[in-house]
Amino acid sequence: DEEQRKEVDALTAQMHMNKAMCYVKLEKWDRGIDACTHALDSGADKAKCLYRRGTCYLQSGLLDKAETDLEQASTLMPGDANIQRELKMLAAKQKSAESKAKKTYQKMFG
Repeated sequence: DEEQRKEVDALTAQMHMNKAMCYVKLEKWDRGIDACTHALDSGADKAKCLYRRGTCYLQSGLLDKAETDLEQASTLMPGDANIQRELKMLAAKQKSAESKAKKTYQKMFG
C-alpha cells in the first residue's frame, strides 16, 4: 500500500545517504558522487546530499560541479560550518588552478 511505499522510499534514500557517507570517509570520490546522486533521486535530505556530493566533486578536482553543489547546499543551510569550510577550500583550489593555467599560458605564448 501507499504507506509501505513511502517507508521503502525513505529507507532507500537513507541507505544511499549512508553509502555516500561511507564512500566519503573511504575517499572513494566517484562512488560517493554516484551514491549522492542516487540519494537525491530517492528524495533524501537535499542539503546533505549536495554537501557530500560537492565534497566528492571538490576532492575529484571537478571544481565547477563542486561549486554548484556547495553553493546550493549553502543556500539551503546558510551558516553551516562544514559547508563554509568546503567553500573556502574550493576557493583556494580555484585560485591555485587559475594560477597554474596562467603560468601555462605564459609559457605557451609568452
